[in-house]
Amino acid sequence: MIITLARQCGSGGTQIGRALADKYRLPLYDMRALTEAGKATGVFERAPEFFAERPMNSLLSAISLAADKSGVRRGAKTILAELLPPDDFILIGRCGNVVYGDRPDCVRVFLCGEFEARVKVLMSRYSLSEGTAEQRVKENDENRLAYHDYYTGRVWGKADQYDLTLNSCRLGFARTEEMIEHYVDQVLGR
Repeated sequence: MIITLARQCGSGGTQIGRALADKYRLPLYDMRALTEAGKATGVFERAPEFFAERPMNSLLSAISLAADKSGVRRGAKTILAELLPPDDFILIGRCGNVVYGDRPDCVRVFLCGEFEARVKVLMSRYSLSEGTAEQRVKENDENRLAYHDYYTGRVWGKADQYDLTLNSCRLGFARTEEMIEHYVDQVLGR
Protein backbone atom coordinates (compact mmCIF):
# COMPACT_ATOMS: atom_id res chain seq x y z
CA MET A 1 0.00 0.00 0.00
CA ILE A 2 1.19 3.48 -0.87
CA ILE A 3 -0.34 6.68 0.49
CA THR A 4 0.76 9.94 -1.07
CA LEU A 5 0.07 13.19 0.77
CA ALA A 6 0.25 16.41 -1.20
CA ARG A 7 -0.45 19.45 0.94
CA GLN A 8 -0.68 23.16 1.19
CA CYS A 9 1.74 24.69 3.65
CA GLY A 10 0.29 24.58 7.16
CA SER A 11 -2.27 21.86 6.47
CA GLY A 12 -0.61 19.25 8.71
CA GLY A 13 0.84 16.92 6.11
CA THR A 14 3.77 15.71 8.17
CA GLN A 15 1.74 15.31 11.37
CA ILE A 16 -1.02 13.42 9.55
CA GLY A 17 1.57 11.37 7.65
CA ARG A 18 3.26 10.32 10.89
CA ALA A 19 -0.04 9.25 12.41
CA LEU A 20 -0.92 7.19 9.33
CA ALA A 21 2.56 5.64 9.31
CA ASP A 22 2.06 4.57 12.94
CA LYS A 23 -1.41 3.22 12.24
CA TYR A 24 -0.39 1.14 9.23
CA ARG A 25 3.18 0.45 10.35
CA LEU A 26 4.60 1.91 7.16
CA PRO A 27 7.77 3.91 6.64
CA LEU A 28 7.19 7.63 6.18
CA TYR A 29 9.18 9.52 3.57
CA ASP A 30 9.06 13.23 4.19
CA MET A 31 11.66 15.85 3.22
CA ARG A 32 13.99 14.80 6.03
CA ALA A 33 13.85 11.06 5.30
CA LEU A 34 14.22 11.58 1.55
CA THR A 35 17.16 13.93 2.04
CA GLU A 36 18.92 11.41 4.29
CA ALA A 37 18.31 8.62 1.76
CA GLY A 38 19.46 10.90 -1.07
CA LYS A 39 22.69 11.77 0.70
CA ALA A 40 23.35 8.12 1.55
CA THR A 41 22.90 7.04 -2.08
CA GLY A 42 24.52 10.03 -3.80
CA VAL A 43 21.23 11.06 -5.43
CA PHE A 44 21.11 14.29 -3.41
CA GLU A 45 24.23 15.65 -5.09
CA ARG A 46 22.83 14.90 -8.57
CA ALA A 47 19.44 16.60 -7.99
CA PRO A 48 19.46 18.90 -4.94
CA GLU A 49 16.51 20.93 -6.27
CA PHE A 50 14.31 17.81 -6.08
CA PHE A 51 14.91 17.52 -2.35
CA ALA A 52 14.32 21.23 -1.68
CA GLU A 53 10.88 20.99 -3.29
CA ARG A 54 11.75 23.82 -5.62
CA PRO A 55 12.14 23.65 -9.38
CA MET A 56 15.28 24.96 -10.98
CA ASN A 57 15.22 28.67 -11.71
CA SER A 58 12.67 29.68 -14.33
CA LEU A 59 15.16 30.22 -17.17
CA LEU A 60 16.85 26.85 -16.67
CA SER A 61 13.45 25.26 -16.20
CA ALA A 62 12.16 26.67 -19.52
CA ILE A 63 15.31 25.57 -21.36
CA SER A 64 15.14 22.14 -19.80
CA LEU A 65 11.45 21.69 -20.60
CA ALA A 66 11.95 22.87 -24.16
CA ALA A 67 14.91 20.55 -24.66
CA ASP A 68 13.50 17.35 -23.21
CA LYS A 69 10.04 17.59 -21.74
CA SER A 70 9.68 13.85 -21.16
CA GLY A 71 13.08 13.59 -19.47
CA VAL A 72 12.25 16.27 -16.93
CA ARG A 73 8.96 14.63 -16.12
CA ARG A 74 10.60 11.26 -15.64
CA GLY A 75 13.01 12.84 -13.18
CA ALA A 76 10.77 12.51 -10.13
CA LYS A 77 9.94 8.91 -10.94
CA THR A 78 13.59 8.00 -11.49
CA ILE A 79 14.74 9.68 -8.28
CA LEU A 80 11.98 8.15 -6.16
CA ALA A 81 12.64 4.70 -7.62
CA GLU A 82 16.24 4.96 -6.39
CA LEU A 83 15.21 6.01 -2.88
CA LEU A 84 11.98 4.21 -1.99
CA PRO A 85 11.00 0.58 -1.64
CA PRO A 86 8.78 -0.79 -4.42
CA ASP A 87 5.68 -0.61 -2.22
CA ASP A 88 4.30 -0.13 1.30
CA PHE A 89 5.17 3.42 2.35
CA ILE A 90 3.76 6.89 2.87
CA LEU A 91 5.20 9.71 0.79
CA ILE A 92 4.74 13.38 1.55
CA GLY A 93 4.91 15.61 -1.50
CA ARG A 94 7.42 15.02 -4.30
CA CYS A 95 4.71 14.51 -6.95
CA GLY A 96 3.83 11.13 -5.47
CA ASN A 97 0.26 11.42 -6.70
CA VAL A 98 1.51 11.41 -10.29
CA VAL A 99 4.46 9.03 -9.90
CA TYR A 100 2.42 6.33 -8.13
CA GLY A 101 -1.11 7.37 -9.18
CA ASP A 102 -1.61 4.58 -11.71
CA ARG A 103 -1.06 1.87 -9.10
CA PRO A 104 -4.18 0.20 -7.69
CA ASP A 105 -2.57 0.02 -4.23
CA CYS A 106 -2.04 3.80 -4.07
CA VAL A 107 -4.29 6.30 -2.30
CA ARG A 108 -3.60 9.91 -3.32
CA VAL A 109 -4.57 12.63 -0.83
CA PHE A 110 -4.43 16.42 -1.07
CA LEU A 111 -4.62 18.39 2.19
CA CYS A 112 -5.70 22.01 2.12
CA GLY A 113 -7.12 24.72 4.34
CA GLU A 114 -8.06 28.35 4.51
CA PHE A 115 -5.08 30.67 4.26
CA GLU A 116 -5.67 32.26 7.68
CA ALA A 117 -5.95 28.87 9.40
CA ARG A 118 -2.72 27.66 7.82
CA VAL A 119 -0.96 30.86 8.90
CA LYS A 120 -2.09 30.21 12.48
CA VAL A 121 -0.72 26.67 12.29
CA LEU A 122 2.71 27.99 11.33
CA MET A 123 2.59 30.75 13.94
CA SER A 124 1.86 28.18 16.64
CA ARG A 125 4.22 25.45 15.43
CA TYR A 126 7.25 27.66 14.82
CA SER A 127 6.54 30.68 17.07
CA LEU A 128 6.45 32.97 14.03
CA SER A 129 4.98 36.42 13.72
CA GLU A 130 1.83 36.65 11.63
CA GLY A 131 3.66 38.45 8.81
CA THR A 132 6.47 35.89 8.70
CA ALA A 133 4.00 32.99 8.75
CA GLU A 134 1.94 34.56 5.95
CA GLN A 135 5.05 34.98 3.82
CA ARG A 136 6.17 31.41 4.46
CA VAL A 137 2.76 29.97 3.53
CA LYS A 138 2.68 31.99 0.30
CA GLU A 139 6.26 31.09 -0.66
CA ASN A 140 5.88 27.39 0.13
CA ASP A 141 2.62 27.12 -1.80
CA GLU A 142 4.12 28.96 -4.80
CA ASN A 143 7.19 26.69 -4.71
CA ARG A 144 5.04 23.57 -4.54
CA LEU A 145 2.91 24.75 -7.45
CA ALA A 146 6.00 25.43 -9.59
CA TYR A 147 7.71 22.21 -8.46
CA HIS A 148 4.69 20.07 -9.35
CA ASP A 149 4.37 21.74 -12.74
CA TYR A 150 8.10 21.32 -13.42
CA TYR A 151 8.18 17.60 -12.63
CA THR A 152 4.73 16.59 -13.90
CA GLY A 153 3.37 19.23 -16.29
CA ARG A 154 0.17 19.19 -14.22
CA VAL A 155 -1.52 21.72 -11.98
CA TRP A 156 -0.78 21.08 -8.31
CA GLY A 157 -3.85 20.63 -6.12
CA LYS A 158 -6.30 19.92 -8.93
CA ALA A 159 -8.90 17.58 -7.47
CA ASP A 160 -8.96 15.06 -10.31
CA GLN A 161 -5.36 14.09 -9.52
CA TYR A 162 -6.29 12.80 -6.07
CA ASP A 163 -8.59 10.23 -4.50
CA LEU A 164 -9.33 12.55 -1.57
CA THR A 165 -9.08 16.29 -1.12
CA LEU A 166 -9.63 17.29 2.50
CA ASN A 167 -9.70 20.60 4.32
CA SER A 168 -7.58 19.46 7.25
CA CYS A 169 -7.75 22.86 8.95
CA ARG A 170 -11.52 22.71 9.10
CA LEU A 171 -11.71 19.03 10.04
CA GLY A 172 -8.77 19.09 12.41
CA PHE A 173 -5.72 16.92 11.89
CA ALA A 174 -6.96 13.94 13.96
CA ARG A 175 -10.31 13.77 12.14
CA THR A 176 -8.56 14.18 8.79
CA GLU A 177 -6.37 11.19 9.65
CA GLU A 178 -9.50 9.20 10.57
CA MET A 179 -11.17 10.05 7.26
CA ILE A 180 -8.09 8.96 5.32
CA GLU A 181 -7.96 5.72 7.32
CA HIS A 182 -11.63 5.06 6.60
CA TYR A 183 -11.07 5.63 2.89
CA VAL A 184 -7.97 3.41 2.82
CA ASP A 185 -9.78 0.67 4.72
CA GLN A 186 -12.77 0.81 2.33
CA VAL A 187 -10.83 1.06 -0.93
CA LEU A 188 -7.85 -1.17 -0.16
CA GLY A 189 -9.56 -3.51 2.29
CA ARG A 190 -7.15 -2.82 5.15
